[in-house]
Amino acid sequence: MKLDSSFDQIFQQGSVLKYSKFLLSDGRRKPKIFVILNKNPTHNLMRCVLTTSQFNFYNKSPQWKKDQFVLIPAGSVSFLPVKTFINCEVTYTLPKSKLVEAYRKQKLESFGILPKKFLDKVIDIIRSSILIETEVKKAIL
Repeated sequence: MKLDSSFDQIFQQGSVLKYSKFLLSDGRRKPKIFVILNKNPTHNLMRCVLTTSQFNFYNKSPQWKKDQFVLIPAGSVSFLPVKTFINCEVTYTLPKSKLVEAYRKQKLESFGILPKKFLDKVIDIIRSSILIETEVKKAIL
């Protein structure tokens, strides 16, 4: 499937998107905001990280690794009005064709680009992570 190159602007590194029914690892679907990490928007597989505002959940978890999250203070980014964390510990791979289809069906909304200071922190954490696969890092770095 040949994709319209206009989608390359939507799926560039740092793009913040909201998927109305994102499939979670436990099989549930719920709205999620995520950040595209690919440095090349023409790739067929988009690498991304999820955001969360569930600080209390993560803070109480014994697996909580504060250094794997980027904090975005409430109000510092217009499209993220509440205190938000980007979980850099886990990346997701989504087929670009599925994202385009979701966008065309209005199940995916584009918010804009994550400010550079936050994106740089995400990239730095991924670069130094031993949990992120080399293949994923190559698409991002």
